[in-house]
Formats: sequence, C-alpha cells, structure tokens
Amino acid sequence: MILEKIKPSFGGKQFFLYFSGGIFFPILPDDIVVLKLFSGQEIGDELYQKIVASSQSFLLKSYALRQLAISPKTEKILRSKLKIKLQQLLQKHRYPSADPSLIDETITYLQERHLINHQQFIDYFLRRHPNKSRRHLQSLLQRQGIKYLAPPQSEVDTIKKILQRKNVTPSLLSQYPARTRLVASLVRKGFSLTDVKNAIDEISTTV
Repeated sequence: MILEKIKPSFGGKQFFLYFSGGIFFPILPDDIVVLKLFSGQEIGDELYQKIVASSQSFLLKSYALRQLAISPKTEKILRSKLKIKLQQLLQKHRYPSADPSLIDETITYLQERHLINHQQFIDYFLRRHPNKSRRHLQSLLQRQGIKYLAPPQSEVDTIKKILQRKNVTPSLLSQYPARTRLVASLVRKGFSLTDVKNAIDEISTTV
C-alpha cells in the first residue's frame, strides 16, 4: 500500500492521509511526525495498523469531547456511544479493523483530565427532570451507572405542579373515580402516598 498524499485540513488541526485504493482518513499532525510518514511512502501491514489505531484514537477522543461539550455524560453513557461510533468509523473510513481497547483508552484519557464528573451529570439530570419523584430519579440514574440517594424531603410542591400542569381542579378531585386514578398514577411514578394525598388535599381546598 502506498501513502499517496498527506493533506492538511482547514486550520491544520488534522491531516488527511490518502492511500492507494481510494482509502483516506484523518490523523493528528503529531502522529505524522511520530510515525515518520511522508507522501509516496510504501506502508507495510504493521505500520498501517499503527496508523489506523492512531486515527481511530484521535476520532474517538474528538467525538467524546464533543459529546461532553453538549452535556455531562457518565462513563456508562460514553462507553455506549463510543462503541457505536467506532463501528460507524469502521464503515465510513474503510478501516480494516476496529480495536475495542481504544474505548478504554478514550475513557482513561477523559478520566485523567477529570472530564467525566458524575456530580455534574447528577445536577444536570435533576435540572432536566424537576417533576420526577425521588424514587424515579434514583432508578433512572442507576440505569446510567450512578448510585444516587436523594435527600429525604416532602414532594408535595412537585406533585402540585404536576397536577396544576394537568389542569386538575378541586371540582375534578371531588369526583371519586378521577381522584382515585390520579392517586394511583402518581404513586406509580414513585411519589409517596402521603405526599400525594397531602398535595391533593391542598388543591382540593383551594378556592
């Protein structure tokens, strides 16, 4: 295989390597120096594997950093996204193989720079779901690989906001079937029966 051309991207933050057979993919400028690459070079199998690994590593790290710039992520979420991304890169750039260990390398890279912050993710998650019960939040966070113990506190105000958003009126709550359905629905969402009854009682007595 021949490395036919090395072309810098706009801004020079990455270079594209063009190989015989119409294969091309990006790589960091530093890796060109480390791997001693030049146009017209004949590339053996061992060197080609190193080039492929360097390119995939660069793209995975860039992708992970973009994901974290959008919003905080847990390690579990990032691993899942990186696994999918690695398969997409395999198809897009016609790499001969994908090394799963590059996902571990990317996670380690982020951890060493303290870019995976579970407390930031918890804060972000709670802001996104202000109307969910403590139990529901704990369950959702556990699915993301985070053990979260919500501080014990009344959720009456949260339940009242949910009911108000649903336009629940004292008149509706005076109807036994409707009241029963509301109580059951809110308890299924993880709210305590005591808080649900207190919230409904407060709305029922609103003039």
